Amino acid sequence: MTTQIIQSEQSILFIDSGVADYQTLINGVKAGTQVVILNAEQDGVQQITDVLNQSSNVDSVHILSHGNQAEVILGNTSLNHSSFAAYQPALQSWRNALSETAEVILYGCHVAKDTIGQQFVRQLSATIQASIAASVDLTGAKSLGGNWELAFHCGQIHHSQILAQSALDSYAGTLATETITFIENELSGEPLASYTKGTTGYGNLTIKGTDSGTGTAFGSLVNLSNPAGLYDSDSQFGPGGSVGIGLNDGLSNATTGTWFVFATANGGEFDLVSLKMTEGNGVFSSMQAVGFRNGLQVATQSLTLTTGTTQQTLSMSSDFDNVDEIRVRQTTSGFFDSGMPGQDGILFENFIFQPIPVTITSATYDASTNSLVVTGTNMTATVGAANDIDVTKLTLTGQGGATYTLTSASVEITSATGFTVTLNATDQTHVEGLVNKNGTSAVDATTFNIAAAADWNPSQTGNVDTTGNGITVSNVQTPTITSATYDASTGALVVTGTNFVNANGAANDITANKFTFTGEGGTTYTLTDSSNVEITSGTAFTITLSATDKAAINQIVNKNGTSSTSGTTYNLAAADDWNTVIGNANIADLTGNGITVSNVAAPVITSATYDASTGALVVTGTGLLKLNGATNDIVANKFTFTGEGGATYTLTDTSNVEITSSTAFTLTLSATDKVGINQITNKNGTSSTGGTTYNLAAAEDWAAGADAAVVVADLTGNGMTVSNVAVPTITSATYDASTGALVVTGSNFLSTSGATNDIVASKFTFTGEGGATYTLTDTSNVEITSSTAFTLTLSATDKVGINQITNKNGTSSTGGTTYNLAAAEDWAAGA
Repeated sequence: MTTQIIQSEQSILFIDSGVADYQTLINGVKAGTQVVILNAEQDGVQQITDVLNQSSNVDSVHILSHGNQAEVILGNTSLNHSSFAAYQPALQSWRNALSETAEVILYGCHVAKDTIGQQFVRQLSATIQASIAASVDLTGAKSLGGNWELAFHCGQIHHSQILAQSALDSYAGTLATETITFIENELSGEPLASYTKGTTGYGNLTIKGTDSGTGTAFGSLVNLSNPAGLYDSDSQFGPGGSVGIGLNDGLSNATTGTWFVFATANGGEFDLVSLKMTEGNGVFSSMQAVGFRNGLQVATQSLTLTTGTTQQTLSMSSDFDNVDEIRVRQTTSGFFDSGMPGQDGILFENFIFQPIPVTITSATYDASTNSLVVTGTNMTATVGAANDIDVTKLTLTGQGGATYTLTSASVEITSATGFTVTLNATDQTHVEGLVNKNGTSAVDATTFNIAAAADWNPSQTGNVDTTGNGITVSNVQTPTITSATYDASTGALVVTGTNFVNANGAANDITANKFTFTGEGGTTYTLTDSSNVEITSGTAFTITLSATDKAAINQIVNKNGTSSTSGTTYNLAAADDWNTVIGNANIADLTGNGITVSNVAAPVITSATYDASTGALVVTGTGLLKLNGATNDIVANKFTFTGEGGATYTLTDTSNVEITSSTAFTLTLSATDKVGINQITNKNGTSSTGGTTYNLAAAEDWAAGADAAVVVADLTGNGMTVSNVAVPTITSATYDASTGALVVTGSNFLSTSGATNDIVASKFTFTGEGGATYTLTDTSNVEITSSTAFTLTLSATDKVGINQITNKNGTSSTGGTTYNLAAAEDWAAGA
């Protein structure tokens, strides 16, 4: 027994050294509390009594030890209904050390459970004459299903908690034990070579007897044969006595003696707290217990029985923690053992196990094989296939502190200390986006961790294990693009590759603006406002291009297939971090990523506008494409205008141009072409003076960027809106009096449908000598000879009339009158 006084005050904490990791709890003891550590191999009730005999005016006694219903385990003894009478004088003496309002706090699991437990606590309270608080359920770590609430009170409980909440939260165990007991007539068909006993928390126990020595592995132990073997209590001692099972040694001549053996069938480990036995023949007192773990002997302890005394509980030392097999024998001769150690007369009534939490300690993840290997302690199997570990209870933490819970199928343990999960495809992509760098931490330095929720090892309930379980990652894979397809009609870019990963969050696995297309003539375009997307699998994702990006891409992917009109191989380049941050390395994938393009639309003209003053022809359409080189996307001499009266004009020397977008280009007409066009586009709007609808026809190959194999001629239905048509104006004229030829010069002269009808002769009036005027009468109408000239040849009548008033060569008459040619309204019929 060890006493540690933090500061002399009114509380004493007794803590059994058999409690695993009790130092964690001591570290949280309130200042002023006297701490007494009970020796687990001595009588704990007596140790408490000895301390209290030296104390006075104690306000609270806290007893932190293992417990069961109506039982407190103290050192190598148990305080329960059976032992209560023997300890009553010692318990009554405690009252002398207590203050008037003193209370006793019992932390052991289940001590006050149900009526039996509460009766025990009331009996103890009455004996000590103090209030008592006790647990009705599992005391200990929340992760194991426990708590620190002492829900049953006998009397008033006043004093404050002496254990800091932080210490309670840090404690990973419980104060529970499991008592494996036997019922009367449990065995049948005796003697049995072996017997399987079910437990609550440890799976099945295999119980047998053997003459094999301790050097023989459990699986190779030689079973006893009839009449030796396992018997229950009725067979050993007759009905009405203690209940349990024992061995009959038969006529064993083994030199090592006969061993009573029990072991967990699944290899699960336990702490052996105590063995309860009856020595029925009154002659045997010395025994030996040996503990094994994973086939190796790890503990031995000599046990002393009081001969002839029933129901003796023998506490085991801490050496028997974390064992999976126990062997017990007498060290004195049995009745039929020829002087060798035997088993006759020994009845095993129960075994008390203390649970060992199943834990995860670490893990490794190999990204090349998608293999998650988890290491831990005390894992146990569940009957059946692929069900030992519930993988859906496992959550990984990585990049950015994000978490992901696995969905892969349950697996078997490979041993009590490990299991392996081969991740399914969904888990692979999510996990590799989180644990994204070789080593133990992510690119952003987040430490990798694997957390296990309650019941992750289904054969053992609880056991939450969320922190401190590092993951070491190896062979992180680099995402790689192998190819892509692009549908020019829908803008769907479907990318194929390997090792694509998910990022935490929505629509963020793939960063769209990291992608650059190479198309016609090596022209490149990097996506701008297309949305980021999720991968659809570890090998594919789809980006649906925005309207802006689609329009730009469609200009340079101008031909179905894998290459452009001029032979450039399409390529999709991905800049660094296009698929999150992986490996703290540059994951750019720039070359060799061919694109197969489909549904490239033939260029189509939908409409045009023509400014007659500037000669600017602005054409609108769809699917306009680029061609490698300068000012060569649109071939100007492939365009023909239809204007007044159905007259047509095909451009001659207007320069070729580039498209300005996938829907527009502008031709600025040459002087020659402008003149020609302006004669037949004689009215603002969509039709001519004569009612002809303007049209712009595009002959085959007008769109040089298009696939030569595709027919792109677009001849009809391409209406044109004309603006700024100028009013015809006369600037001067010459008149030959001998021939009657009147040559008129001006600007913006226009044609009208039909023959010899552009200029209406009768609309012209001459002013000559003395201001006299003469209006033409029967001179024939004529066509313009250009947009700046026409010639009227006067009739004989009109010639005579004109010659009378134009009596002098030059610009004025004999009398000094300036000659003038007046044109009345509608003289230009095409206007």
